Amino acid sequence: MNASVKQNLLAFLVGLLGFIGTYNLLKWPIWVATLVAIGLFLAIYLLATPVLRIGQVELEQLKNGTELKALYDASIHQLQEMRANSLMIQHDQVKQDALALTETGESILSYLEAHPREISSSRHFLDYYLTVGNKLLQNFVEMEEARVSDHKLQEITHQTQESLDILNEIYARQRDGYHLDRMRDLEVETELLEKTLKLGGGYSDEE
Repeated sequence: MNASVKQNLLAFLVGLLGFIGTYNLLKWPIWVATLVAIGLFLAIYLLATPVLRIGQVELEQLKNGTELKALYDASIHQLQEMRANSLMIQHDQVKQDALALTETGESILSYLEAHPREISSSRHFLDYYLTVGNKLLQNFVEMEEARVSDHKLQEITHQTQESLDILNEIYARQRDGYHLDRMRDLEVETELLEKTLKLGGGYSDEE
């Protein structure tokens, strides 16, 4: 039984009990009892309606919130598959690169959960590069399980490693791009601190 059915059933039962209580027990007029039942149904239905969010932000606060939620959920599913496939890979280096790719992807989704308004500008990455990464890992796992010839597997492994190198760089750029302003601020603060220390502006050991 899904959440929507439970919600409707709960609201119906409360409304029905309200009708029985007011009409049969309290002997109120049927039209009053009916209004009470309808009011209880609507009240319980609205109270039981879950508030959809991405992170702590309600979808109603986001432009195209429902669409962004669907994209975010699909991306979470892609990363779950990527991690599962990464753990199934037998080749050590490919497995290591695959897990690194997955961890970077998870870092990106963690940031987007906290900043859901940036999901829209990340659409191309989420739609394309997550899908490409997931498909690449799925294909490699299938080739390992198919027990193709050693020569062919070596060729596929080499191609997969090259692709993972490129994807790891793309994923890292995507992740770092969200933090460029903070990186610049940190660089400026570090430069100012270094200049201050060079000019003797640091704290002296003597009071």
